Amino acid sequence: MDEMRSDRMVIPWRIFGSSQRAGSTDQPVIGRFTRSMGDSALPKSGLTTLFRRDDHSRLAIHRPKRLMKGGCPAVEEARQARIDTGGQVMDPASLKRNGGVDPIRRDMAEVAHFMIRRLDEYLLKIFRGDGLMTSNRHGIGCWRGPGRNDAADLVAADHVEGFGAEYGRLTANPEPAALHRRTVEHRLAKPRRLLSSDEVRDLRSILKRSTDGTVTVDDLAQSRRLVTQISPSVAPRNALDGDMPRPGAGRHDDRGRGGCRYDRGAIGRSPR
Repeated sequence: MDEMRSDRMVIPWRIFGSSQRAGSTDQPVIGRFTRSMGDSALPKSGLTTLFRRDDHSRLAIHRPKRLMKGGCPAVEEARQARIDTGGQVMDPASLKRNGGVDPIRRDMAEVAHFMIRRLDEYLLKIFRGDGLMTSNRHGIGCWRGPGRNDAADLVAADHVEGFGAEYGRLTANPEPAALHRRTVEHRLAKPRRLLSSDEVRDLRSILKRSTDGTVTVDDLAQSRRLVTQISPSVAPRNALDGDMPRPGAGRHDDRGRGGCRYDRGAIGRSPR
């Protein structure tokens, strides 16, 4: 970045799917999910930007955006090169949420993105709501879109050994070990509670059929209704301690890019 006089580096995603697993276990994601998007999809993956703070931009999703005031740039933006992890200069106009039209090199880095994980964890994600305050975006589209199990991929799993050594060091201390056990027990118990609901079991069945390629038009309509019942309109502060899903407890619209529709008016609201 210094050599290219750049304060912004675009880092592409490698999206990992569910590896067609359903239940949750106490294992690191890098060991549980070992299938990701195929190479043909890599140029169109999402991106994250590593950048230095400045006076003319603000924090935003995926990449910083220009700081605006009254519809105009608040500060004149200095011309800066945006590069990818191979040192290739990127055209800012071509960069989009999903990476854009130009291939992004991944010579030095990429983000291993475990977006959906297992089916039961995805159900918990629906119930919990979205950290971006866009709870209505989860459904079949957001389950199938990132469900990339195209190719065996051990890039992230290669780091399991190093992770295990650090995990062993930390859990040798009784206090963090006990906290970890409590956290895992709580997280594994919540899906079991959710699945005591007929609505959640029905939605789980539909999502599984969508993975198998047997989903119907009626299933799509039913899934929207069920997600509306399950997902909160605002992400709760204590999601794991929240009540069971109630009919009409949330809102959902499964239309839009890749089956996901983002509530632009909700982005940036504080849950507090």
